[in-house]
Amino acid sequence: MDWKKWAKRVFGSFLLIAGTVFLALQLLHIPAKLADSLNYPTLAQALWEITGRALVFAVSTYLVITGLRMINPAVIPPARFGWGKILFGMLMLHSQIGTHFHWNPDGPIPLMKANNAGEAAGMRFASALFNCLWIYLIYRGVRAGFRLNKGQIDEPAGGLSEDLHHV
Repeated sequence: MDWKKWAKRVFGSFLLIAGTVFLALQLLHIPAKLADSLNYPTLAQALWEITGRALVFAVSTYLVITGLRMINPAVIPPARFGWGKILFGMLMLHSQIGTHFHWNPDGPIPLMKANNAGEAAGMRFASALFNCLWIYLIYRGVRAGFRLNKGQIDEPAGGLSEDLHHV
């Protein structure tokens, strides 16, 4: 076996194990965290927490599927869309928006706060720049699903090309 294939399978095994562990942790904490999400002061904060859990669940599922695909490509065919780009962009955008509107609950790591107007403007500019980056990343992942591969013909619905072959 080639060392590149071996390395790909080892990395795929790592992704499969990491995704399975994340999925198990999510499934174990769903009842407790769902009950905690009902204690938020506003419905927006509760929905924001549930949306974040769904995104982490989707990323965990993506890791499992990607790990299986890297171990044995015949098991799962390659995805049409760039799901890794889409999920990572959505997770980062979710984090940025939650920090901006203060929907994220206070955790062990304190949020950075500006001391003066210059720092506040710089932080807003950096946040807007990162948001544009995450939106572009999501766009690239979605665009990959609609882009034609080399040699693929964009056929109209109804099988017009099949009718031309019979002529």
